Amino acid sequence: MELLLFKLLHMKRRAKFMKACIPIYWIVCLMVFAPLVHGEESSDSIALLQSNGVDTQTAGLIAYLNLLQPDEKRQADIVTLITELGSAKWHERETASGRLVLIGEPAKAKLTEALTSQDPEVRWRAKRILESPDFSSESHARRALTRAVLKVLKSRGDGQAVPVLLASIEVLSDEIASGGAYEALWASVDTSHVDLLKRAIAQGSTTQRAAAVVALEISAAATGPEAIEAAIGTIRPLLTDIEPVVRLAAARALLDRDPQAAVHSLVQLTSEDGLDIVWQADALLRLKTGEQIKPGATKTLGGAWKQWVNAQKPRLTLTRKVGEQRLDLTAGRTWLEETFMNDQALVAKGYGRFQYESDNQGQAKVSDGKLRIEGNQNEGDQRLFITSQQMIGRDRWTDELEIRVQLAGEIGNNYGWHIGVSVGRVKVLFHPGESKGYFRAETTDKHEQIIPNRDLSFAPAAGVMHEMILLVKKTNTGAEFEVTVNDGNGGPPYNTRFKVTADQLGDFSRIGLERSGRAGGDAVFDSISIRLMD
Repeated sequence: MELLLFKLLHMKRRAKFMKACIPIYWIVCLMVFAPLVHGEESSDSIALLQSNGVDTQTAGLIAYLNLLQPDEKRQADIVTLITELGSAKWHERETASGRLVLIGEPAKAKLTEALTSQDPEVRWRAKRILESPDFSSESHARRALTRAVLKVLKSRGDGQAVPVLLASIEVLSDEIASGGAYEALWASVDTSHVDLLKRAIAQGSTTQRAAAVVALEISAAATGPEAIEAAIGTIRPLLTDIEPVVRLAAARALLDRDPQAAVHSLVQLTSEDGLDIVWQADALLRLKTGEQIKPGATKTLGGAWKQWVNAQKPRLTLTRKVGEQRLDLTAGRTWLEETFMNDQALVAKGYGRFQYESDNQGQAKVSDGKLRIEGNQNEGDQRLFITSQQMIGRDRWTDELEIRVQLAGEIGNNYGWHIGVSVGRVKVLFHPGESKGYFRAETTDKHEQIIPNRDLSFAPAAGVMHEMILLVKKTNTGAEFEVTVNDGNGGPPYNTRFKVTADQLGDFSRIGLERSGRAGGDAVFDSISIRLMD
């Protein structure tokens, strides 16, 4: 079965598969963010699994996850292959390189260690493997399959999968897949798993303990009042556990059971160093209290929440029920997932967490469920932007970002303008409705060229929502950008990478939705997702 998993990614239809798999990968990433409900299975997930030979019966999905568990022989083989990267024989070095690419993600940790090897050949080859498109594609494809498996298991809520889901939480390094395993576990537990969950809380790894805490409350709720009281008795002491992730899980489990204790614990967690903990604690507090706390100019997010809770003394009123909403990990993985459906939330309240600026008196508005930056004005720049201070209470973004935006140019324009996304001073953009698209990068303030106009791999039709994805990694000398533009009409995606200097990057604290150029059509934005990766 393990050999089959490796072969799945190397069939004769490899080229066709990889062309289809990468867009599906992004779809799967988004699908695992769905709220925790048992419901109709994702046809996309099923199709992806079937097209790659994965048995979509529950037993087959469990078998797939079992292959991801630690395998001593495979790890030994990886160590041997990395040693052979320094072989005196060229063909042995080449063979070892090829096999490590084939293994993919399970070899990543050891290859990363090899970057510090005393053998320069091993260091060079390990770096080349990790950076190779094939290795990246294998890793992406494998993660896509794993996420699809978790998506289907979550929709089925089958108790048979609980042991392997609990085990998978320990081994999945991909943050989104790991969250998908949490959610699939919570959807699948029943009264028969109480003893297993209690053992995990007492003896498991930190991540397994955290997952089991919430799962125990869910399984107890299906049993009855006595079981619920027993579960609360087990969980309540964990609000003071040494591990923040366990304290977060206990607060999540008790949010409707013991809201006073849960909320006070969450307020403390908003001052933790780990951003993921802070994000999720803040999201749960917003759900429970209905408050939209903002850090302000002089406070951190934790400081703002502490000030708020102190102002509520002597006793908070926490009657709002959050139910299954507390089990959605979206806010923990993606700090901001903004759609533009609600005029009042976005515009009447000052664009929510965003700010708007324009040097040509152009306006922004929300209509038909989309944000529109109006184009009927003179030459100039317009943008809706958010700062790291507003979003996470920090002076700059973390070193790695993933930004996804759905955007379009209004149909029937004169094409003398462009739309895009900015990070710091760096703006990436294209011309909607123009046959070649003219993708380029420049600075936001002086329009200094960073990369010149390039033809997209498709014509970005006006009136069609396209997707722009930016992966940004800050470096000591500036930043590295990887940009993908997906054709809303299904054409081949455009992808490019480039580096910018620290001066070009500028103040690494802003992300913007951009329209600039001459009078013409509106720039239209459907959604933006900002994920802080480190």
